[in-house]
Amino acid sequence: MFLQLVAGGHLLLFVTRQTRWFFQKPYPAKALFWAIVITQIFAACACYFGWLVPRILL
Repeated sequence: MFLQLVAGGHLLLFVTRQTRWFFQKPYPAKALFWAIVITQIFAACACYFGWLVPRILL
């Protein structure tokens, strides 16, 4: 549930700013893009390794 909320909330920022595919001009700001990428990686690692949330077993 945690990973779904994090991914859905962050990636929604890309989708709502465009009516077309989100990597067309005007491009997202670099700071916004990298902040979202880094938090997505952290959230995936948190769920996989069990940091602050119960571990997801494969």
